[in-house]
Amino acid sequence: MRRRRATGRPSRLTADQVDAIRQMYFAGAIAHGFPSDRWTTGRLATAIEKVFGIRYDQDHVGRLMHKFGLRERRFVYAPAAAAPAFAQETYAQAAAATAEATL
Repeated sequence: MRRRRATGRPSRLTADQVDAIRQMYFAGAIAHGFPSDRWTTGRLATAIEKVFGIRYDQDHVGRLMHKFGLRERRFVYAPAAAAPAFAQETYAQAAAATAEATL
């Protein structure tokens, strides 16, 4: 028997509405009555509800923005080179102590 991917709930937005959201985004937040031109997930959620009557939580709007290519994900990580010197020294000391204990 062939496995199928779980599809989840169908989108409440049509393809035309997705295109309209992209156009809204590129037109800017000021064009939709906000005081600055910065889109936040809360602002976009409000605009989607005003225009289409579809209410989304701002967290879900963030996922939609990624899906529609309107924003990139932010990865926050600290590579080993960026770690504080004391953390590297502490790790080296702990590794040395462990090596001595196993001898």
